[in-house]
Amino acid sequence: MIAYGSLMSGLGLSPLGRLRVARAARVALHNVRRGFAKHSQRGNRFAMVLDPIDDGVGIEAQILAADEPAATAPEGLLLEVSPAILMSIAKREAYDPNALMTLQRAAAGEGMSLAEYLWARLTDSGLDTAAYRARLFEQLDYTSAHYIPHPVSLGGTQRGLTFLAPGREGSGSARVVPVRVRTGNGPLLTAAGAWSERPNETQLDYLTTCFLGAQHGICLRDLIDEVDPSSELERLLRASLARHRPGELQRFLAATGVAAETYRSLFGDPETLPARSGLSHLLSEQPTGAR
Repeated sequence: MIAYGSLMSGLGLSPLGRLRVARAARVALHNVRRGFAKHSQRGNRFAMVLDPIDDGVGIEAQILAADEPAATAPEGLLLEVSPAILMSIAKREAYDPNALMTLQRAAAGEGMSLAEYLWARLTDSGLDTAAYRARLFEQLDYTSAHYIPHPVSLGGTQRGLTFLAPGREGSGSARVVPVRVRTGNGPLLTAAGAWSERPNETQLDYLTTCFLGAQHGICLRDLIDEVDPSSELERLLRASLARHRPGELQRFLAATGVAAETYRSLFGDPETLPARSGLSHLLSEQPTGAR
């Protein structure tokens, strides 16, 4: 599974319980744009979305070694999880776990992983997202207005999956209008744009949960560049991150089951990771005043 929003941090992963992941890594996400754009079902805030740039190519997640420099593409977090945990994630993303289990059984029947099975459905649809979703709806008689599982290439024959929030391209059924369409299907927003639209505590909490991924060296420059160093948002983000930073590494280790020594081999030295993220100015103890 590829996380690109609040599930990039221990704070965001903790409500899912102990994931006991088989593998974890940072990934560079190619052929996508990321931003805050979907009205959340959990409060008056914008949630994160990931949109393909070229709908005829597919999304690729390039696995990054611990010592690789920050990518120019958006970065996320790869977590190899069990089917049971994936069902919990689906529920969190407002996608019916029973529907995902149906797809899981169909994949097993063809000797595939779920990610491989969905990739086959996508390629059979000409890598067209709308056609792929229509195919899933035809198979399940179900889709979601919130998030829908989408396959990702990990290079070679490896496949992963993520959850995309449908927009103008549709949910796969004319009867299920995506939340993003019902609420205006606005542009992808940076943190500054989301805050200007929703300057409230629940939006700040969500931004904090996403940006704690910076503690693990995940590069998030694509989301933060427009934040004015002297703005109220920077002050509030700095304070909020300072409250949650001390326990973030332990939350992440507890949620994933990754040992501290293994974490260092996968991600690097915890002391140096914020600099890689592009958010060190928000994670430092003192305001920098400028970047």
